[in-house]
Amino acid sequence: MDRRQFLFGGFLLGTQSAFGHPALRLIEAIVADTTRKAYADTTSTAVRNYLNVGILGAPNRYAFDAWLRTNSNDPALVFNSMTGTAFTSSNGVVTGTEYRTMTYKGLIVPHIFSQSVNISTGAVPLTSYLDQMLVIRGYGTGVDGHPQNFNLQQKPLAGKPSISGLAADASTKSFEAVQYPGRASYSSFASLKNLALNTLPDPKPVSSLMNGIQSNASVRSLRTAHSEALDIAKAQLKNSTGTQTAASIAARKSMDNAMALIKKGVGDLDGYWTEAYGRYYAIVHNAMRTTGLPGINDVAINTASSSNVAFQLMYADANPHFANPAYDGRQLTTQMLVGRLCEGLALAEYVYSNNLVTSLEIGPDAPSNLLFQSITDSSPKMISAAYDMHFTGSVYSLLLTTALYRGLMAGLLELRSKLQAVKSSDGSTVWSNTVVQIMSDFNRSAKGDSSGADHGYNQMVTSVFSGALNGPEVVGNVTRDAGIGAYPGSQGVGAAISGYSQVGIPDTKAMASTMSQLLNVGSNPWENLAQPLIQLSGTSLVLPYGRGKVIG
Repeated sequence: MDRRQFLFGGFLLGTQSAFGHPALRLIEAIVADTTRKAYADTTSTAVRNYLNVGILGAPNRYAFDAWLRTNSNDPALVFNSMTGTAFTSSNGVVTGTEYRTMTYKGLIVPHIFSQSVNISTGAVPLTSYLDQMLVIRGYGTGVDGHPQNFNLQQKPLAGKPSISGLAADASTKSFEAVQYPGRASYSSFASLKNLALNTLPDPKPVSSLMNGIQSNASVRSLRTAHSEALDIAKAQLKNSTGTQTAASIAARKSMDNAMALIKKGVGDLDGYWTEAYGRYYAIVHNAMRTTGLPGINDVAINTASSSNVAFQLMYADANPHFANPAYDGRQLTTQMLVGRLCEGLALAEYVYSNNLVTSLEIGPDAPSNLLFQSITDSSPKMISAAYDMHFTGSVYSLLLTTALYRGLMAGLLELRSKLQAVKSSDGSTVWSNTVVQIMSDFNRSAKGDSSGADHGYNQMVTSVFSGALNGPEVVGNVTRDAGIGAYPGSQGVGAAISGYSQVGIPDTKAMASTMSQLLNVGSNPWENLAQPLIQLSGTSLVLPYGRGKVIG
């Protein structure tokens, strides 16, 4: 029998197909996972969980993972104020930006990693995130366009799978691939097995699911039917295995565990969501709103001029707005909200902890609830910003992105702590078999006058946070000076890699090929055209083309 026949055949006697309502889908997944585990224990696959965090719109990433000078052997950078990672100040007032760094385990990294965040277990230094972080930089496409470049990173070659589709194709789980929220034109899921991408509904994936469970009588009857089916399946399994082989013992254990999960009652899901979403909401937003951070919001952020481009902010209306000289910019992020990120993280914790999904795509909305006072405002007001930061100057770009990436890292550190507590069938933790990729359309081409940043389609970066590796590490070369008209200085423009299979700036296949190694899918659709930039030996990173460096 193939896997789908096994899942939906005789083991689920008396049940109905439940692929409509999301509540029914999740219960169906839990039940189907019972037989999947019995099957997978005898035909094990080593594919890792894949969590894609897509930040649509492409915010400036210099404060987080668009690393520039990372080694003491690299030449000194040519400074561009838009790439600053911390503020300079004089007499208690911000005067500009600088590329401030710290050294950790021999690698030079941005200032943000000198900070800490709080998760449910207490304060955690962000160097703990570095311990399992890989940066892949210095690649590009040579073509412009937001969704085009996002999709070329997920699916860089026609006729081949996307990265998420590659993970899904190797999956033995009930749901191979899930997306929340729907990415519209930014979605490029492609499976060579013709698997479907399950897109969960807005506004909240599991709150919608909870409403159905609480009110839909068919769900309760479905649960009863499945409980009966599980009893039948268990009896059939015991009768059919005969001898006490290791596989039959493992299959029975999987069946017992799944039966216990179902019989706990679907009401537990409602309790889970209330707790988990609230927990992630507090952790993420507390990290974003933290004040008194050295070099970030520990001194006043005022402008003496009503037309200083470093102090302008691009609203969601796509227009620049100058800060009022009476406004202290530290207020900007004190009530900041980022929608859908906390929902996505709570969803990830649930589906990975319960072994339901292999490939999950999530992503945060653009920042809202920003308290800003423009030159036309008599007092600060709430506005929403844009991730496409053409006209967000160096000051507010740094303030906003530091808050965003603090919140993101805090949420992922919380997810790590929860998945570290869950064991896989082989005794390893779920976290050790999970790969998180942080990606956006591209990084930004930083303007030399501090007024904002445009589309950096030849200076792309993606980063990985995973229990499968030891970090920090960086691969991919960048040029010392972009030397491009309005975009001078060091800002991560890609450079050739000596001895590499692609001549000149590597393209998105280099990144995808590298991701396939991390996911351990057993096949690499891109390796003939672009060799992976890393190999894994246990959790140690082997760099066949060396650590990334600055060229020029």
